[in-house]
Amino acid sequence: ELFAESQPEAVAATFGDASLTYRELNDKANQLARYLRQQYVGLDSLVGISVKRSLDQVVAVLATLKAGAAFVPIDPTYPEDRIAYMLQDSKIPVLLTQKDIADRLPNHNAPTFCLDSDWGQIENVDSSNPHYHISPANLAYVIYTSGSTGKPKGTMLQHQGMLNLAAAQKKAFHIKPETRILQFAPMSFDASVWEMGMALLNGATLCLTDQESLTT
Repeated sequence: ELFAESQPEAVAATFGDASLTYRELNDKANQLARYLRQQYVGLDSLVGISVKRSLDQVVAVLATLKAGAAFVPIDPTYPEDRIAYMLQDSKIPVLLTQKDIADRLPNHNAPTFCLDSDWGQIENVDSSNPHYHISPANLAYVIYTSGSTGKPKGTMLQHQGMLNLAAAQKKAFHIKPETRILQFAPMSFDASVWEMGMALLNGATLCLTDQESLTT
């Protein structure tokens, strides 16, 4: 919200030839946050996010945090049994995904919203900043462990950790509005949150690319 007001036309995130300014990202995240609240999502609720690398990923994460909820990244490339376990164990009240991924997910009970094909349902929702009370101690995200020593377990992280890290990164890496930061790590790893927070909480540009480009 701060950078949507102070530098609204600065580029917040890019993916290939597509981009979102801070104003556009904030507006879309506000609309989705209000939709999530309508789906009985509140403070410390868990919202599943299963998407490919895209600008949808950034909108989904920011919207979840604005709604006061915590996001649970569910990598769509994971084995089906691991995805099924995470969906069951987290008991998410809603899953944010994309149409082609939704069509191949294992059966689950969570209502699904496809960020690409379903967006028309909320394009007229109020895009102003919602004012939900969120404290630093509220949950921000839940990362599941690999499960190499047994069943995967959800590790819960708070807002204060993200904010403290972003502040430390700004100082350590001299981050400025013209800084461009690569989103390298998959969403299922803590490092992806570090990269996203480092960019968006400091007014820089988050640069996403497809997995193939990262491995060539």
